[in-house]
Amino acid sequence: MELLSFKGRSKRMDFWLIGLGLGLIEALILAVIAFLVMPSLSEKLTLPVVVLAGIVRLAFLWPVSAVGVRRSHDRNM
Repeated sequence: MELLSFKGRSKRMDFWLIGLGLGLIEALILAVIAFLVMPSLSEKLTLPVVVLAGIVRLAFLWPVSAVGVRRSHDRNM
């Protein structure tokens, strides 16, 4: 199964496993970022942390969108 491809179909189990798996990985990465920044709470770190969190979110947007589109193909949408 292609994680980044928009072509083809995705079964219900693949959709949920990929969605939950990527969601948990993303949450873990964002939690680690927050944990590393929390002790300092410096105004200087605010922008880099927001940018880093945005990059992480964008990195996970493509595979989640791809599996959603493939699931829509499986439902003939």
